[in-house]
Amino acid sequence: MKSIYKKIAGLTFAICATSAQASLLSFEDINPGSNLEVINNYGGFSFGGDGPSLVFNASQQAKGLKNAAIDGINAVLNFSGQDIIMRWLGNSLINFNGGYWVSDSNDSLISFEGWRDGQQIISSEVFTLSDAQSTHIQLGWTNIDQVVIKTHSPTVWGMDALSFTQVPTPATPVLLMLGGLGLMFNRKKRRC
Repeated sequence: MKSIYKKIAGLTFAICATSAQASLLSFEDINPGSNLEVINNYGGFSFGGDGPSLVFNASQQAKGLKNAAIDGINAVLNFSGQDIIMRWLGNSLINFNGGYWVSDSNDSLISFEGWRDGQQIISSEVFTLSDAQSTHIQLGWTNIDQVVIKTHSPTVWGMDALSFTQVPTPATPVLLMLGGLGLMFNRKKRRC
């Protein structure tokens, strides 16, 4: 009987672990020139801030933004050189892994803030972005619902290939385990 409990528990946690796979925002399915603030719920996020977040075709850029697209041709830029706020719209929290950023011209300085339930809970160091190549910034933040990308120099920068994981709600493993136990007891009852 204990082996059945162990199998059910193992299967439950295996299902939950596979449901928490990383997602990637690549912006390839959006027309260049689109404003992400208008496209609410892109990849589960709303995009806001002090200026528009525009999707652009990196291959058509002359300066550093031509290096922005990592996995295709589209990327996002902070059009007015302002902060971008990415708010998660789901019912759970996310783990924000990071992504790629590049400056349009000269060096850009950016940092990040992680928020949960309207309160800032973590912040990063200030990163220097080059216009020669995209910089991979790995944050590895857990259990947040908003990322603020702060601009410390009034320059335009691009971003692409943003990686995050949706955190399963704590009730999910418990409900799956209870369902498995219910099936097991139902099966045992039929045998009697």
